[in-house]
Amino acid sequence: MVKIACWYDTPRNEAVLPEYFHKLGIRYVICDARHVSAHEGQRKVSVPVLRKFKRRLAREGIELAGVTAGWVRAETLGEAGDSAARRLILRNIEALGKADVPLAQMFVMVQAAETAAARRRQWDELIEYCREVAAVAKKAGVKVAVHGSQARRHLIANLAGYRKLLAAVPSRHFGVTLCVGCLKICGSDPARSLRALGEKVFYMHARDVIMHRDGSWTDVNLGEGQIDYPAIRRAIEK
Repeated sequence: MVKIACWYDTPRNEAVLPEYFHKLGIRYVICDARHVSAHEGQRKVSVPVLRKFKRRLAREGIELAGVTAGWVRAETLGEAGDSAARRLILRNIEALGKADVPLAQMFVMVQAAETAAARRRQWDELIEYCREVAAVAKKAGVKVAVHGSQARRHLIANLAGYRKLLAAVPSRHFGVTLCVGCLKICGSDPARSLRALGEKVFYMHARDVIMHRDGSWTDVNLGEGQIDYPAIRRAIEK
């Protein structure tokens, strides 16, 4: 079954969001950890706060489908990297499991190094950390969806990058957020990517863009850009 979820924006919009969701027929939302904590910039979530947030949504007939647990950047990885950022993601995944939130989204924004040797080291460090993430997710009963980048020089930016990472981390609790806009920008066909990744797509980010000859792009309303949504729908139905 495909669940349609909407992004839950910052707390200052909270009063108008339930009505907006109801008009669209939205029953599920996904948000960033800082929206749950109700403090801008604070990405650590606790079990009591998560449960309170879920109850508040439930009163409006809305279910919390997932939370972004954190961001992985080049400076996050390796022995010399930001260990606090790595621990934060793991702790947030554990908290989501205890609060019965089924999905943790993790952004991976690692710009590829200049040399082949340095890029191999980056991949090794990213895979090592993602294996740790997958192990924590399995224990917590949570699925982790990796959201790649819209920057072509990042490690996780197209179908090839996703395939490489998933092959190295073969866990039922580790998959991807398929951002169709990012894939289009980075040269991968979204519908083909959806078919190729199949059940490893835990969450799909609907987005539409118009690509320009110089490689830049413009974000537009769904259906007004170059994303082939009929093809994406066919891929989902298969």
